Amino acid sequence: MKVLRKLLLIHWHYFNHELIEFGQLNFLTGKNASGKSTIIDALQLILLGDTSGSFFNKAASGRGNRTLKGYLMGELGDDEDSGFYYIRSGRFTSYVVLEFFDTEKKKAFAAGCCFDIYSENDTQKLFFLYDGEMHNNEFLHGNTPMDITALRSFLKECYAGHYEITDVGRDFRTKLYGKLGGLRDRFAGLLKKAVSFNPNVDIQQFISDFVCDTQQAVDVSHMQENIRSYKRLEGEADVLKERISLLEGIVNAHQNYTIQRNNELMYSYLIDRASADMKKAELDSTVENAKRTIEQLDVLKKKISEEDIRLVKLREQRDTLNAQLLNDGAAQALETIDRQIAEKEKQIKTLQSEIEKALSIISSHISEWQKQTSAMLQKIESTKTDLMQPKITSLISDICIEGCTFLKSIASLVNMDINMVIQVGETGLTELSSTVDTLKRHSIELVSRLRDEQEILAKKRTGLMIEQQSLEGGIYSFPPDVLDLKAAVISRLRTIAKQDINVRIVAEVAEIKNDRWRNVIEGYLNTQKFYIVVPQEYFVAALHVYDAIKRKQAIYGTGIVDIEKLKRLNPTASAGSLAEEIETDDVDVKIFLDYTLGRVQKCENVGELRRFRTSVTDEGMLYQNFVVRAMNPERWAKPAIGQGAIQRRLETVKQDINLLTEQVTVCAGIKIGLDYTSRVTLLSNTEIEYAVSAASNVSSLPYLESDLTALRKSREAIDTSAIDSLKHRIAFLEKSILEQDQLLRNDIEIKVKYEETLRRLKEETIPNLTEELEEQKLIITTENSEDWIQKIGYPRYMRELSSRGKPENIAGAFPRERSRVKNAKEDAWEQTLELRRTYNGKYKMGFDIKVESNDVYDDAWLELTDNKLPDYLSKITDARSKAFEQFQEDFLSRLQNNMNNAKRQIEELNSALRGASFGEDTYRFRMVPKQEYKRYYDMIVDEMLLQGGYNLLSGQFNSKYKDEIADLFAIITNEDGTGGSQGSIEYEKRVHEFTDYRTFLTFDLEVVGNDGVSQRLSKTLGKKSGGETQTPFYIAVLASFAQLYRAGREKGYRTSRLIIFDEAFSKMDGERIVRSIELLRRFDFQVILSAPPDKIGDIATLVDRNLCVLRNGKRTCVRSFDPKQVEDIINE
Repeated sequence: MKVLRKLLLIHWHYFNHELIEFGQLNFLTGKNASGKSTIIDALQLILLGDTSGSFFNKAASGRGNRTLKGYLMGELGDDEDSGFYYIRSGRFTSYVVLEFFDTEKKKAFAAGCCFDIYSENDTQKLFFLYDGEMHNNEFLHGNTPMDITALRSFLKECYAGHYEITDVGRDFRTKLYGKLGGLRDRFAGLLKKAVSFNPNVDIQQFISDFVCDTQQAVDVSHMQENIRSYKRLEGEADVLKERISLLEGIVNAHQNYTIQRNNELMYSYLIDRASADMKKAELDSTVENAKRTIEQLDVLKKKISEEDIRLVKLREQRDTLNAQLLNDGAAQALETIDRQIAEKEKQIKTLQSEIEKALSIISSHISEWQKQTSAMLQKIESTKTDLMQPKITSLISDICIEGCTFLKSIASLVNMDINMVIQVGETGLTELSSTVDTLKRHSIELVSRLRDEQEILAKKRTGLMIEQQSLEGGIYSFPPDVLDLKAAVISRLRTIAKQDINVRIVAEVAEIKNDRWRNVIEGYLNTQKFYIVVPQEYFVAALHVYDAIKRKQAIYGTGIVDIEKLKRLNPTASAGSLAEEIETDDVDVKIFLDYTLGRVQKCENVGELRRFRTSVTDEGMLYQNFVVRAMNPERWAKPAIGQGAIQRRLETVKQDINLLTEQVTVCAGIKIGLDYTSRVTLLSNTEIEYAVSAASNVSSLPYLESDLTALRKSREAIDTSAIDSLKHRIAFLEKSILEQDQLLRNDIEIKVKYEETLRRLKEETIPNLTEELEEQKLIITTENSEDWIQKIGYPRYMRELSSRGKPENIAGAFPRERSRVKNAKEDAWEQTLELRRTYNGKYKMGFDIKVESNDVYDDAWLELTDNKLPDYLSKITDARSKAFEQFQEDFLSRLQNNMNNAKRQIEELNSALRGASFGEDTYRFRMVPKQEYKRYYDMIVDEMLLQGGYNLLSGQFNSKYKDEIADLFAIITNEDGTGGSQGSIEYEKRVHEFTDYRTFLTFDLEVVGNDGVSQRLSKTLGKKSGGETQTPFYIAVLASFAQLYRAGREKGYRTSRLIIFDEAFSKMDGERIVRSIELLRRFDFQVILSAPPDKIGDIATLVDRNLCVLRNGKRTCVRSFDPKQVEDIINE
């Protein structure tokens, strides 16, 4: 047996230089933070060969936060500014060394680690092993620990051929475990679990994780690789199938395209052939029409010649008669008189027109002025002008007086005639227009003034409506500077105090009791009711805030009350003062109100005012400083004190809004009235001059009318009978000439039309039809081969012509069909292109997708369908068969082997426990199939898998476990999995679950009493005390170590039997601790039990060596003690 005898610590946390000796059973105790865990971590560092520190200070009750650097440098603590600080700094060396003794060979050996620390982040280490006891110098030169270089020399000099050194922890651990009797690597895991042992866990988890040791890992990587290969082949086959499906779609789409294209060609040929025949018939008809037009034109030319001769004769006769009329004297005299009559009539008409126009201009203006001015006065008189400000009312009155005066001045001019125009004259009309201009200008100016007034009223109303909304929501609108100061003070005080401070306005927290004195209190306090009150300890801070923002934010209408100084005055309210009429629950505000209102006496009438230094009546007469004055009602127009102020203010605001609304309405009405006079038009100077001029010319009218009468009498004296006869004959000839000329013109127009028609037929229509016919024939021969026309197209056309009768019926029957098949063809082609594009893009092909032929895609489809896909399916079958074989060998067989190993381990543990009773109870481990996985378990352990000739594909085995094989194979191959990263994680998790044999098993610890009754620990854990439930877990741990150390299977004790428990037996009573230690002795374990001093009475007398860890400031040491002297040691 390899026994731990000594532990040497040099420069390890608070240990400067300490040599600790151990016995068989060791009890390590000490106060909290004395250094017990520091010793256990040092032991683990060597026993595990691990300097990472991941296991440091991980007792059952805590989480580790220690580091190797902290242990070596002696970490004291840290602060926010400079970080960690330590006992040691600079260059130094540390040691952790264990000494073991082989009781069989009677020899000792040492194992340890040396650390050279150069700086906080520069450390070197060296593990070492050598045969022999720990040297007397304890690795010191004088008082200084050997550094690594010196240690190498020391070992080479003193233990040549009998030492090992390495800086690799894994290599050191392998050599150390060999020296400890060939311990397996499982020792490291068990040791760490024992140190941080927590007996308050699930028994199933505890046994599976702590007790059972999987001997053979179930590595499915090779199987998974074959499965991936198989799945890859399957995937590639799926790609091939998808590719074939896509190619098949291309083939079908192109076939559909070909069918529709052929149908379109046929329908186009039928339509084109019918169109050509129709064009030929149209050309023949046009040629016949040209012949008929030539014949009609010849007849018309002859008729025109005859009509032209007749017209010449009529003109000659008319001209002869006109010559006779010109040479007649009486006719010449009559013409002169008629010309003079016409001139006089024109002059009279012009003069009368000018007079009428002048009168119309003047009358229309005067009528408009009267109408618009009357409308203005009527509109203004219908409005409530008394609601407006006096100045506005005065201006309105002025404009009305001005309008009335103007109406009186034009009343006599309404029915204006030419004599009145002459009487008024140019000067009078000019003055009248000027008066109108003045009225118009005054109206416009007043409209502008009213518009400004309306905007002011609207702004006031908007402000009041906003205030109304706030008041209806229960919020009083204090002056902005008051709210700004309050917000600034609250923000600053919150920053200073780290919490919200009660900042309030006096009016917010006070209430007036009697409405009789409400106005007086509101008026007397005036702006003082908006003063801000803060707790006295924050007054100075609030003062600085006010001072900082007063000018920037223009805050002048409020103040901050100095409550501290007011309290020193201790103001009280006099009886009968205004302070009696206001109340508040705020103590500070009450002091301010008592100070402000407590000396202002209430008086019933003004006669009482002089009886007091400061007094007031309920109507606002104030006597103060020997002066009596009336307070301005504006001071209480907006009540602000108390919740009642909101309702009172709300009523006032509503009244003001209604008044302002009426005022705005009045403004609008007056503006409408003034708009009438603002729009009047004035008489221009040109119009005035024109009217006056026309009136002055009226005197010449009688003279003109007299001349006209004389001329008419002279004309009546002339004999006109011969002249009238001659004129009648000339008029008859003129009429005949016009009729003959019109007839000739009509025939000439018809002749021109015929000629144009003939020209168009010869030069345009016939050549165009001939060209179109040739083009139609060319289209037919170009788009269709001669062979196709003769064999397919023409026979089909003749059949259609025979059944439909004429080409027009064929041309009308097939355009819709051609359009339908054309759309179908285009859709099929687009589908073909899209499928080709998809295929090329998806499979990186370079085929021309626009080529009309589909040969390359047809060939690809045939190649994949007939050759490649069958080859892949054959390979998939082979790969699947191999995957099933590996599924059996790498998965099921290894799981079966691990289950058998676990069963053997449980049997060995039970063998180790068979002779070990705990009081009256004995214990044994149970391992049974987990019910939900039993069908898989039965398959895995089925003896058929061990017999030759059976495999997963064997008929008998496959028939028996077909569903189980399918389930497990699907899990391993992820056939039931999902895609994506989350799916991959879930897949790996399931693979790990089903490759762990413990998934299929249930573990438990069975407790058998002296009466033979057994109980499973998993069923009784929640029903027993802490000590009762901890005991079986300790027994399980001891059994695991017994199995590890091969207790009972070897005659000699070759291995170490060391166990370390931190915070041991934490919940056990004394009796159970005695039983536990007896069991330790029975197994012949060497044990280090770490526990707090409250366990000394239970443990100290039962062990071989008691060690107490003592700490004094930055120094720690270990002292062995007699349990009888425990108080002296602990208090040392």
